[in-house]
Amino acid sequence: MRRQKYIYGLEIGTAKICVVAGEVAPPDQIRLINVVSGRSNGIRKGMVVDQHAVVNELREILARVEEQLDDEIDELYLVVGGPNVVGRDNRVVKHLSSGCRTVEREDVLDLMEEARVVPVDPTKVILWSELHKFKLDDREGITDPVGMVGSKLEVVTHIVEANANHVAAFTKAIRTLSLDVADVVFSGGCAGLAVLTPEARELGSIVIDMGAGVTSYAAYYRGALVASGTIAVGGDHVTNDIAHAFDVSFIVAEGIKLSYGSALYRPSKTHEEFCVDLGAVRGKRRFSIGALHMVMQCRLEETLRIVYEQISSICPINLFRRGIFLCGGCAGTPYIVELAKSVFRLPCQIGVCNSVNGISSQLSRPEYASPIGLFVHAANRELQQYKKRPRAVREVKDFLGQFAAAFRHALFNVI
Repeated sequence: MRRQKYIYGLEIGTAKICVVAGEVAPPDQIRLINVVSGRSNGIRKGMVVDQHAVVNELREILARVEEQLDDEIDELYLVVGGPNVVGRDNRVVKHLSSGCRTVEREDVLDLMEEARVVPVDPTKVILWSELHKFKLDDREGITDPVGMVGSKLEVVTHIVEANANHVAAFTKAIRTLSLDVADVVFSGGCAGLAVLTPEARELGSIVIDMGAGVTSYAAYYRGALVASGTIAVGGDHVTNDIAHAFDVSFIVAEGIKLSYGSALYRPSKTHEEFCVDLGAVRGKRRFSIGALHMVMQCRLEETLRIVYEQISSICPINLFRRGIFLCGGCAGTPYIVELAKSVFRLPCQIGVCNSVNGISSQLSRPEYASPIGLFVHAANRELQQYKKRPRAVREVKDFLGQFAAAFRHALFNVI
């Protein structure tokens, strides 16, 4: 039996580990309580390369969370990206009869139930599954086929899969600490939950989550996920390019990127320079700001063009009228919005997390989109499980929850 007071979500990224904690208040209220982040170690390009280092960092940050919230964590939800994560459509067909007849609600329910049983390669794990569209005979893009006439009904679900060994490396690190994993979820889908409104999903939007080691994307049209995937390129690759171009260490290159970087080369900066102290041996050196911006633009533009090409191979880019939403650490790069506009030729903005109560302006920053979206996913799942309970059980749980909340409030007032 779970003893913890709150719902916990975990993101183990290349650059940072992030833990989100929150609670649900049935029937449909969710509230974020805390977000704790710390450095990551043992991850490269979104993959575990040092299990021992990952476990040590996890142990430290989870201990901090438990101390801050006075709670004992039993289980948590995990968000996963990485180069082994791919999206694809899964189609299920139901022949209604030899001739045409009216589609009944039972036909749709049967088809949906069959669609949930997705044939999975034993080497794969499903991270996300979402209804895309219905098709009745030759008519596509149907949202509700009940009452329509036809002979063949088809449903398309979009699923996101990951290599089983890739996911197992993360879950093993968590279970080493005697914790259970409630669910493993796709990072791009979580970012979409955090920053997109229902209207943005309906009009067509693309969420691009650019982290340190991996870039994930999720494209929505008419309210459904239509394309998704990850590429093993992120902010660390930009830093590596700077390190090679200027012959400096990775740490120095990261500092240069954060202090002087830009996603766009501007001719007005060609002759400007900055100075960096490289230590007693090499001394102070001056570098061209124009050269730095050129290096950064080349890598970031290449990354965005890969995303563009992968999505456009599935559906026309001009469908996504609401435009691009940029998330992740790279979204903080100056002029990244202007670069994305030039690549996609669509409106572009920084993704802001606005889907949860309790989020401060600091936590609404784009680098927290994926873990906060994970909490939204976890809270919605908890609410669904709550609604499936017998009414008497729900009433008892509600009473106990209200009593506990009142007790905590009274205790804090006394203290």
